[in-house]
Parts: sequence; structure tokens; C-alpha cells
Amino acid sequence: MARYQYRHRKRKQSWQKRFLIFLSLLVIGGISKTLYDVLFNKTVNNSITHSAVLHLSNTEKEANKLQKKLPTTADDYSHFNQTVQPANNTAKTMELQLKQEDFSGVALVIRDNHIILQKGYGYANYAEKKKNNPYSVFQIASIQKSLTTSLIMKAVHNGLLSLDDPLSRFYPKVPNSDHITLHQMLTMTSGLRNTGLPKKLLNDDQLIAFAVSNIKCSKHGKWHYEAINYTLLAGILEKVTQKSYNQLVNEELIQALNLKNTYLYKDFLMTPHQTKSYLYKKPVNYSYPSAMDPIGFNRELGTGNIGMTTGDLYWYFYQLIHGNLIDQNAKQELFNPLEKNKYTGGIYNYKNYFHSRGVENNYESEIYMSKDGKNAVILFSNRYRSGNTYKDLSKNFFQMLYPSPID
Repeated sequence: MARYQYRHRKRKQSWQKRFLIFLSLLVIGGISKTLYDVLFNKTVNNSITHSAVLHLSNTEKEANKLQKKLPTTADDYSHFNQTVQPANNTAKTMELQLKQEDFSGVALVIRDNHIILQKGYGYANYAEKKKNNPYSVFQIASIQKSLTTSLIMKAVHNGLLSLDDPLSRFYPKVPNSDHITLHQMLTMTSGLRNTGLPKKLLNDDQLIAFAVSNIKCSKHGKWHYEAINYTLLAGILEKVTQKSYNQLVNEELIQALNLKNTYLYKDFLMTPHQTKSYLYKKPVNYSYPSAMDPIGFNRELGTGNIGMTTGDLYWYFYQLIHGNLIDQNAKQELFNPLEKNKYTGGIYNYKNYFHSRGVENNYESEIYMSKDGKNAVILFSNRYRSGNTYKDLSKNFFQMLYPSPID
């Protein structure tokens, strides 16, 4: 009996021991799960919450970008830092024609002081698959003559020059210089012709000396387009201001107007927004890139070696029109159409509007603009169509902004 009781008690103690172990495991497991839930799930929840916040934040940023779309009024420089899709049927028609013409470049159209189209077409650099956009920089070629004219008019205002000054005051060795005035040089009626072009890189002084030694005068008083007039005007500016032409452009125009996308030639070669030019040949593609011509651009002192965006060019002329570059007398002198000759200071003058254009190294630039600055068409192309330029197309676009013929 005693042995039975002993075995029963031992069995009972063993069962109790197993039960306590089981119970301990349950408790430990429960605590572990609680800790797991508290620690791990909190981390997961925090991670999910953080991810959701980030996603929401990014979504809000994108939404804010859309909501903060810039206005399209053309009286604020910052408004040109955007692509503007065709805003009305007129702009849609223009875009259709640009695509039909296989246009490569940037188009800027302003109507009633509002940007109705500002958009890139085709490639800025086909090899890099970089497309044109409003930040793309093109060589403006002969339109630069207007910038040189503004510098001349500033010098006149400052008493350094008179438009009646004879060329002989500065370059007496030029043939017939006693009878040639600065005004005649601005209007291309000086009769000057160049007889040779530099074959190597020259500094400004060397370039002017070469021009003076390779020049003749023919048909004085008759209009004849000749870039050498503006090369000599650039030299005159350097003489009277004791500053280089590039320094004057930088200080008096680029910095004064805060033009952030205007570049002198060396800077143009360095900007990431530089466009590469191409010759338009069938089949229509980008198979004929143009090599940069340092010597050619070097000899365009004062006449055609500056790069700009369409927005910067508009802003330059807008400031010129509104008297923020030159005084009213100078502006009237510049924008007063001549009876026999429409050309004055880099632009062709008409009653209510003006036109300027340039072609250089397969870049083509066109601008038509009303004299109040409220309407404008600017086409910059980096694929030149020899014999079929964009002059007529840009004029047709400008005409579309008016209910009646502009001429």
C-alpha cells in the first residue's frame, strides 16, 4: 500500500512538472508574440506609413508643379521658361504647318501680349537624342546687328559718338571714309564692300586691321547688304569705350537685361543647351551635321556670332521697344522706316512692325514683331533648308495674328 502511494505521488509530481513546463512555454510564447507584434509590426507599420507619406508627398509635388504652371503673359521674363502647347486654333494651325514642313527648332508665337505657342520640334542634337525645347540655344546670325546697333545708340546717348560722324574719324585709311557716316553704315548705304576674308583666328584688333586692309567703296549712298559695316562699328565701339566688344555685350546687354540664355560664341560652345546645326537634305533626317567653324564665327565680330533662345531674343526686342535700352529719340531714329530703304540697324522696318533674320552655318533665325511688342513670331531652326527658308512661313504666321493684311 505504501509502495502504491509512493508511485502515485511520484506520477502526480511528474505530471505537475510537465504541466508547469507546458504552462511556462505558453507564457513565454505569448510574451514573445507580444514582443514580436510590438517591435516588428510597429516597424512595418511605421515603414508603410513612411512610404505612404513619401508617395503622398511626391504626388503633392507633382500636383503642385501642375498647379504652379507659369502664366503666359509676355511681359514677364520668367514666363518664357516653359513649354506652351498651342493655346487656340490659330496656334494649332501653326503647329500643324510646322510638322508638315518637318521643322526642326523652336517656335515662339505671341498674340495680344500672351504666349500662344512656345515649343521645340525635332532634335537639338540627333546623335545624343536630345530634343529641342524652349531652353535650346541657337546662333542668331545677322540678327546680332541689332544688338550692335543698340550699343552704338548707347554710345551716342553718352556723348561718345554722333551718327553724323565720318568714318574717317576712326579709320581714315578706308576708301571714301571722309564721306561715309555712321548712319550710312547702320543703314547699309555706305557703299563699303569687303575684298577678302581671314583664313585664321584673329583677335579683335587684328580682325579690324584685316578689314581695313581688305575693303573698297562702290556705289556710295546705294543700299547693299554688307557685314563689314558692322565689323567696323564694333571696332569703333571698342575705340570710344576702351572696352572689348564682348565686354560691352556682356555688361550693357546680357547683364543689364538679365538675359540668362544669351551667349557669346565661346560660351555658346560650352552651354549644355547648345544646338547642333544640320543641312536639310533628302531623305529628310539629321544625316548632314555641320561642323563648327571657329574661323568663320571669329570673323563675325559684331555681325553674327551670338547664341540665344527664342525667349531671350523676344525679351531683348521687348526692352528695346519699351525704351529700356535706348532713349526715345534713339528709338525713333531706329524704328523710323526710310523712304527708299527699309533696313536700319539690323532690322527691316515697316509701318507697324519690323522683321529681322539671319543665316549662319545652317542655323536660321526669323523674327516678325509688332512695334508695340504685343504680337510676335520667332522661328529658330537648326536645320537650314537652302532655297526654301522659313522667312515666308514666319511671315504667314505673323499675318495670321491680324484680321487684315499687315503690309
